[in-house]
Order: sequence, then C-alpha cells, then structure tokens
Amino acid sequence: MALYLIELQRILHSRGKAEEYFEGRTEGYSDGEQKSSWMSDMTTLYWFCPENDLALANGGAHFTPPRHAVALGREAAAIVWWLAGTGDAVLMPSEADESERQIWHRWLQQMADATGFPPESLPRLVTTAEEFADTAIGNKDADGSTLHPSIPQKAVRPWGWSLYTVEQLRKRGVSDTLLPTAGQIETLRSLSHRRITSAINRRLVAMVDFESMGSLRPEIPVEAATIAEAEEALRLWDGRVFVKAPWSSSGRGVADSRDYSNPKSMRQRIASTIHAQGSCMIEPAYDKAIDFAMLFEARGDGEVKAQGWSEFSTVRQSVYTGNCLATDNEIVADITRYVGPSLLQAVGSALEQILTEIIGGKYVGPLGIDMMADTNRLVPCVELNLRPTMGTVARLVRQMLGADYRRMRVVNTKKEGCPATSLDLVPPVGDFRIIAVK
Repeated sequence: MALYLIELQRILHSRGKAEEYFEGRTEGYSDGEQKSSWMSDMTTLYWFCPENDLALANGGAHFTPPRHAVALGREAAAIVWWLAGTGDAVLMPSEADESERQIWHRWLQQMADATGFPPESLPRLVTTAEEFADTAIGNKDADGSTLHPSIPQKAVRPWGWSLYTVEQLRKRGVSDTLLPTAGQIETLRSLSHRRITSAINRRLVAMVDFESMGSLRPEIPVEAATIAEAEEALRLWDGRVFVKAPWSSSGRGVADSRDYSNPKSMRQRIASTIHAQGSCMIEPAYDKAIDFAMLFEARGDGEVKAQGWSEFSTVRQSVYTGNCLATDNEIVADITRYVGPSLLQAVGSALEQILTEIIGGKYVGPLGIDMMADTNRLVPCVELNLRPTMGTVARLVRQMLGADYRRMRVVNTKKEGCPATSLDLVPPVGDFRIIAVK
C-alpha cells in the first residue's frame, strides 16, 4: 500500500486499533521515498496539454482550444518535467524563439542547483518527438558512458488522452505505435465522464460504514439529461447545488447555484450544458473545510494502487490555485482534523478495489480522486482525474526540493507578483508562472 498508510498505522496503533490490513503493505517505504513504476520502466516523452479535458467534451480530433488553455499549455509546458526521470524528455512549444530557449537552458541549470542532481542526469526539454527519439537512448554521461543502457523502450505520456491529443502528438512526430486507438480513446472518454463519480460513491456507500466511523453518508451526484430531471435534483437539495458539465477543466464548466440570484439564469445554464454535452451533473454544495485528493497508479497488470495524498486549494467554482508541498504524513495530519483515520483507511482500501474493477486494464499511469470534507462529512469522490494531476506534481516537487518550500502556486503575473524567495517550477517565459513558495 502507499505511504499514507504508514501515518494511519501510527495513529491507529496509538488508539489500539491497528488492523491486519497493514501487514506486509508498507515495508521498504519511508516518507518521501516511494517511486511510482510508471516513472521508471521506459524512456518517456511527456506533454502538458491542459486543454485535454475540454477536448474530451468536444469529442473530436480537430478541436480549437480556448486562448487561456493554449497560453497555459505554452507557458507552463515544463510542469511535467517534475514527473520525468533520467532519459525522459518534455515536449515544449515548437514555435519557441531563441530567447525562450535560452530561458529554458538557464532554468534547467537552476533546477540542477535546486535539486542537487547533475545537469546531465535531468530530463531534457525538446521541441519534436524526433529529437527525443534520436537522443533518448544515446544520452551520455560526462565520462562518455550511456546513462540508461538498460531502458530501450520509449513511451509518450500526455496530460490526459483524447482524439485531440493523439492528433496533436501525431503532428509532432510521435509514431502511431505509441498512440492509443480510437476505440481505446472512447473507453477513456467514457471513464472520464463525471457520471463515474456517482458510480464510485454508490459503491463506497455499499462497502464502507461511514456513519459508524463518524461521518454522514456521502450524497450521490445526479445526472440530469432534461430540465425536468435537473429541477427534481435542485429540489432534492433545496437549490443549494453545484451544476457541472460532464467533461470540464479546473473549475470551468462548474456553476455554483449560490452565484445565481435569478432561478431562470440557473435553468438557462443547465439547459446550455445539456445541449452541449448531453447531460449535466448536479450535486449538493457543502460547507467545505478542506480540499484534498488521493493519488493512485494504474499498473500494467490491471491493479490500481494508492500512492499518497495531495492537499490543494481552490476558489469559487473549484478553480485550482495551488498545492501544499508537504509529506504524506503532514497531509494526513491535516485531513484527520476532519476525518477519522479509520474511515480514511477504509475508503482508501475500498477505492483500490473499486478502481481496479472499473479502470484496470483500460488505463495505465497516474490518476487522482479529488475529495473534500466539512465538519461532519467526508465526500470521498468529488472528481476522478484519469491523468496526472497537480497533486502528482506537487508530491514529486516535495520529494526533490525537500522541506525548504511549503506551497506550490499558480500565478498570473498580470494580476500579482511572485515573492522574491520563490522558485520557478517552470521556465518564466510568460504571464503564467507556477512557483514554489517558502
């Protein structure tokens, strides 16, 4: 099991409640040391494409993403560098000019200084798949020896899969042999629909006795395909709800009914979402105390295993603003201020089983389940992200930088500045910056 169980085991032991569940599942791990297998079994080309969630909504290969998504993808392209390892590479904007490339070079040297790793061992920044293919296996150490002679395979890992990402990667020179088929993409698109949260929550309610462990049972989100079905759901929760598009990204496509003083405007928003995507998801609005996520790895053998925790922050309509840079133990300590450790353990165990049954064999790689808690309820599945997440990144940033930095933040420098002591986690080439703050 993942690192988070070490802390839960300590808490449960202290209360005389240790379970046989932990036997043989945490050996060999100390906090901050676990490395996921998707990061080590082959040389990999990573690509940050934040527009992918929107491309899933569109459903086609020829999708024109909105300008904000294009800007974020260009200016934060190197954020997936933190997922990569020796011999791997990150696909950067092909239109970058020489001044931008010089910024990349200086940033890589800064990362070598910040992490303590020699520059030649760090993942590279490339602009074409051909550049990665030509150099991935022949990368040499300072003494001329091959850095990774035992890893001949190559793979590509974008920030989520869709017909759009397949088409874009093909245009950038990625071989079809490394890309999923249209049928596989359709399966992943179906699994990425927000209705999956209803199925997961329903299974969790059947498997876990929430009330005996100090939490009200989670409510099950409702999928509405008509205005009448949506109005019935609104009445169920007295109109205090979130309305969500089936496929959406970082708060976009999420409407808080409390922001709509006119019920007619809310109905128009619902009708628009149903027209565009075939349905909408409706769930109650909670008095949230903490946002967090459980991180998983879907393995090649079909099993899904927990990897650790993420604690993050959002503003209204669930727009992401940043992550804690903390150990799993520290994050668990924050979560257990609101959620009993026994319940957290039971939900984690159940989710491994549920995700293995739903996802196993259909997807390989990192994924995350967003959760939240208020003062009397754990909401164990707010959203399933079938891709790496910023929590995945934050966990690896913490491992590489240590305890010097405490938060990872997304900053728009047109609206605010960066602290003088912050560290750029991507090359500073535009208005969007992702930084580590002390």
